[in-house]
Amino acid sequence: MKWIVLGFQSPYPGPGGGTPGYLLETPEGIWLIDCGSGVISQLGKYIHPWKIDGVILSHLHNDHIVDIPILHYALLMAKRTGKRTERMPVYSPSIPSTRAEQLHDEEFTKVMYYDHQPTLPLTKNLMVQFQKTDHPIDCHAMKFTFGDKTICYTADTGLEMDWSFFGEGMDLLVIEGTYLHKDSPKEKRGHLSIREAAQLATRLQAKCCLITHLYPEYDRKEMMKEARDFYQGNLFLAEMGLEVRV
Repeated sequence: MKWIVLGFQSPYPGPGGGTPGYLLETPEGIWLIDCGSGVISQLGKYIHPWKIDGVILSHLHNDHIVDIPILHYALLMAKRTGKRTERMPVYSPSIPSTRAEQLHDEEFTKVMYYDHQPTLPLTKNLMVQFQKTDHPIDCHAMKFTFGDKTICYTADTGLEMDWSFFGEGMDLLVIEGTYLHKDSPKEKRGHLSIREAAQLATRLQAKCCLITHLYPEYDRKEMMKEARDFYQGNLFLAEMGLEVRV
């Protein structure tokens, strides 16, 4: 499998950047995971938007879904030019319902809710499992399994989630790190600091850790130092176009 960063910043994109979106490539298909601001323009560097097999959304905050209407436009033009005729599957939470309804386009996408389907087979050998996270609205972490390889994506979460869902020793942990630890709000926040992300990667014995959901104004050297102080394995800070193979 290959995980490609199309957008990684939050709560807004920096110059030339994008909010969360990732491409998951397997021998059996290519999936878009979250679809934030600027993601569709980055997607076109790797594959035409109408050629992906589907979209999986972790939750319905705007920084993770705002490019879905832009994807609709790409599918509209693909249909008019004969490049794609079938509707694209979009897997999503159903809550909040007002936001979920905005995902629908009866002509171009087929939205399917996974709230009560903790395990979803995407292809013959690719499986995704879902787990609710610690976030202000319904948000789901994802565990992708293909053969003996595993990629775990935390989406947005605070510390108070069931971390046993991921198991131990995953090949790649994609984990959010919204704050430098010194800036972490004292109240319940539904997000992790970079320090906390690195500590969890160590605790979960991740073979490789990719820290994402980064505030665009932070200094990358400072972020990397905070992460490296608490995780000694194969470590990446997300950046546009970064590819990690497992």
